[in-house]
Amino acid sequence: MPPSHMPVEIALPSALDESATVAAALMEMALAAERDGGLQPVRILRRWEARAGTYTYHTHVQVACADVSTFSKVVDCFFHAAALPAQPWYSQFLRGQSLSVVPAAGATRSAICLPEFDFGLGKVHSYRQLVSEFSFANHCHVLVLRSVSADPDFPANTVVAFTLSPTGDVLRWRNGVLHWHHICTVAGVGILPAPIERQVMNMLRWLRLDHAERKTYREEAECFIRWVSDPASVSATWDSIQHLVSLNTVSDEI
Repeated sequence: MPPSHMPVEIALPSALDESATVAAALMEMALAAERDGGLQPVRILRRWEARAGTYTYHTHVQVACADVSTFSKVVDCFFHAAALPAQPWYSQFLRGQSLSVVPAAGATRSAICLPEFDFGLGKVHSYRQLVSEFSFANHCHVLVLRSVSADPDFPANTVVAFTLSPTGDVLRWRNGVLHWHHICTVAGVGILPAPIERQVMNMLRWLRLDHAERKTYREEAECFIRWVSDPASVSATWDSIQHLVSLNTVSDEI
């Protein structure tokens, strides 16, 4: 691996330490996209991320949201996304768990999450990530995600996949509009040996043969819009988190 490429996972203390810096970078990307994006409901951007040695994809979604309480519930649902019985915005999600940890410096809350997904590739894929939530302004929340080497172990019989920095979600509510910025940096999904897969993915992306990848982001955005446009559905998802908390499956500190 070239020295310029960051490791696919880092120790938990290192991830906690870098979370605030990554959150600031995600926030800057979100604000830039909002300045330049106009009124398009869904816009997919990408840029080369030299330290990660691959591309970062940035989906900017705008959806009408009259009630700020709906926005607050969306933020909660995203923080606890790995522990939901289903993710209304992402049908590939199967199951997972979320275990709270001592928050990163400046963060509102942090957790280790282990979501599992079916990408239609024949095997279940799993991630082990630190998620940390920051709030830089009123009605503005940044969730930073980074693959970490920490307990618990990956679920058995799954293909391990990783997210690099910068990865996360920026959620902003302004003038009755909810802005969701889904920013994702991955070098592959564990189909091939890592160095080969990185090269293949980068070549496909460079040649603009990333249609399937962009289609996934667009479908996710469209599902998010339908979900947020139905406050009752958002409330039902949020209610499922309250049930999980009462069962002590979300709030255990490790």
